[in-house]
Amino acid sequence: MIEKLTKLLYHLAQRKMKTSWINSLSDSIGIDLGSSRVRIWGKQAGFVVDDDSAVAIDTSTQKVLAVGREAVEMSGRVGKHIKVVYPISAQGIADADVVIAMLQAMMQRVFRLGLFFRPVMMVSIHSHLGDPERQMLVELLLRVGAREVYVVDEVLAAAIGSGVPVADASGSLFLHTGSGVTEAGMISLGSVVTAKMSRFAGQTMTRNVQQFLREEYGLAVGFSRAEALKCQLLGSGSRVTRQVRIAGQSVSTKAPTEVLVDVSILVNLLDPVTDELSELTRQLLEKVPPELAQDVLDKGMLLSGGGAQLVGLPSRLSQRLGFPVSVVDDPSKSVVLGISQILSNLQLFTESIGYKQSF
Repeated sequence: MIEKLTKLLYHLAQRKMKTSWINSLSDSIGIDLGSSRVRIWGKQAGFVVDDDSAVAIDTSTQKVLAVGREAVEMSGRVGKHIKVVYPISAQGIADADVVIAMLQAMMQRVFRLGLFFRPVMMVSIHSHLGDPERQMLVELLLRVGAREVYVVDEVLAAAIGSGVPVADASGSLFLHTGSGVTEAGMISLGSVVTAKMSRFAGQTMTRNVQQFLREEYGLAVGFSRAEALKCQLLGSGSRVTRQVRIAGQSVSTKAPTEVLVDVSILVNLLDPVTDELSELTRQLLEKVPPELAQDVLDKGMLLSGGGAQLVGLPSRLSQRLGFPVSVVDDPSKSVVLGISQILSNLQLFTESIGYKQSF
């Protein structure tokens, strides 16, 4: 009898060790899948990917040549048979197969040894997208290799990643400025009460820079160069009073040329940004229940996303709207940080995220 009991305890111990070993290899993966950048967090690997949402494809063979920044750098510098595509748009997934190839390549940085069991994955999505788009994301991540998939509203994830106590009954007004979409949302009791979106976002601002250089300096520049120049507006106001040399193509002669641009003049491009974001916020507030209106006056509004760092934007919006506006810590990574917090405390957040698909 004692011998049988000893064997039973031995087998149970071996089974427990095997289960623990399997669990140690499993992972939780959080993905902020934006139209310009992909950010990926792994529970065991940490924050490992912050790269461009781009894929370079050889159209003659349909082979993926590069992803991320490496693909972006090929744009305009390689033969016409190589095409650089951005497979994620404001409307959602533009090309599922390309997104899968991109994510699989990027996740090799998470699983460097290639040894893992199917992970739980969570991905952010814009609040205005419905069940069909959410279901597409779920199916896409299952194809990538997920065991279980959760989808969370982007503005809710941004609030959680910024340290906002989203479970409170008081409302929190949030404005997340992404690359393809800007989204305003009112959050209370762990969910998005109401949200409003605009396609006036980071890419729109970059195109405005291109247009400004063309009209004021007769200079044509590529999108990536205009994006880099726009980033000169990020940071403190004291850093935007310098001049920079911008190389491009003369609009009139088509010859390569260089002009000296006063970066401080570009701050004037914030006027249409302020107009658009103020109007978006007002439209959202028209839908906010009266019970939460007082919370806006008391707490103001928080800004997240890359565009939140534009010089003077919080003060401009505050003057226009009549309540405090401030930028969260690490605004560009607020969404993926929120996803990482949810995955680290999944059971506590299950009711808030509310959408799951698994095998």
